[in-house]
Amino acid sequence: MSKRKVIVSGLGVVSSAGMLVNVFFENLCKGIDTTGPIATCNTDCLIRKNAAEIKVPLPVKESWRKYSQATQMALIAVQNALNDAQIKPGDLSIRTGICFSTMCAGM
Repeated sequence: MSKRKVIVSGLGVVSSAGMLVNVFFENLCKGIDTTGPIATCNTDCLIRKNAAEIKVPLPVKESWRKYSQATQMALIAVQNALNDAQIKPGDLSIRTGICFSTMCAGM
């Protein structure tokens, strides 16, 4: 098994606990509970009535408005990671990778 080095040069997050990595991390360290009553949909048929919703408008570029909210959040996180790494889209090469994770996006 070959050992190859990987450099993490930028991070991005979109969460109810913050949409910037430093804010997100601070809120996690403080143990801030960002859950509350669901406000974005009718919960009459749901057993659980609380969620960790993002309560602020997403900073969505005009060209991203055609995508689902889950895709918009992924694009925001990727854009934040590129900004954090100080990488411009024209700087990306074949040896650049982006890894992201999501929870139940688009359900």
